[in-house]
Amino acid sequence: MGSPLKALQDDERFALMKFRRSVQAILEPHHDDQFLLRWLRARKWDPVAAEKMLRDRKKHGPGAGQVTVIFDMEGFNLRPLMWRPAPKVFAFAFSIAKKFMNEYTISKIQIYKADPPRWKNAILKVVSKDQLPVHFGGTLTDPDGNPRLTTKICQGGKVPKDLYVNKNDIHNEDYKTTIVRKGDKFKIELTPEKLGSILSWEFKTEDHDIKFGIVKRNDSGEKIVVPVHRVAAHQLEEVGVLTCEDFSTYSIVFDNSYSLMRNKKIFYNIRMEEPNENLQEIALRDS
Repeated sequence: MGSPLKALQDDERFALMKFRRSVQAILEPHHDDQFLLRWLRARKWDPVAAEKMLRDRKKHGPGAGQVTVIFDMEGFNLRPLMWRPAPKVFAFAFSIAKKFMNEYTISKIQIYKADPPRWKNAILKVVSKDQLPVHFGGTLTDPDGNPRLTTKICQGGKVPKDLYVNKNDIHNEDYKTTIVRKGDKFKIELTPEKLGSILSWEFKTEDHDIKFGIVKRNDSGEKIVVPVHRVAAHQLEEVGVLTCEDFSTYSIVFDNSYSLMRNKKIFYNIRMEEPNENLQEIALRDS
């Protein structure tokens, strides 16, 4: 299998060398050329922007593939849930749904129409004024006087078009497509031909998350390299690399066994690439 490193243009090679020099102090042993190239590609081969992105990432810690939120409710009781302004269709739907809810839960839900005096007063019964934006009946504003406190509270709204994801971007010759059936798994097995080979993966699902992990196997048995975990690859493409330190067989697993109702369509690019000595020689000559 051909290495994409060998296909770099001269300006891309120069950008890689410049980027490597600028971040040498913060690189770890497993941070190889493949690792650096992903940051450069993400910043359109601008080594300065790629350096800033990598340093910011180091500052904030490793990227989060998922978020665990803990609500510490010690000392709290179930407070009323308020939704304003409630659309008419919700009021109709709720009138049906509450027939199947217990009275205690229903008593904690309040629905208000677009009547600011009523819903503001209701909110102020459970939240102090100094903790609320002016828009919701409190006293907090932005430095410029904005009553919605947009510097602290995300307002939602339409997603800017420059942030749209084009699904056609992954429909290219580098990607393969498969469907992982409900309750099933899909595995790809690769074995490096040289020590230090790079196993890299990029994948995205069409509509739903999927479990992903990597296990390596040799005569001594099996070892988990990347624990199987759920990945929201329908929201953001999953990308990763690792250095193969032995000649084990690496099994890349897409696990849909937890889904009893849905098949999962995945677009993937899994590669095993030999270590690229040419780029290392160029870097040594340049340093």
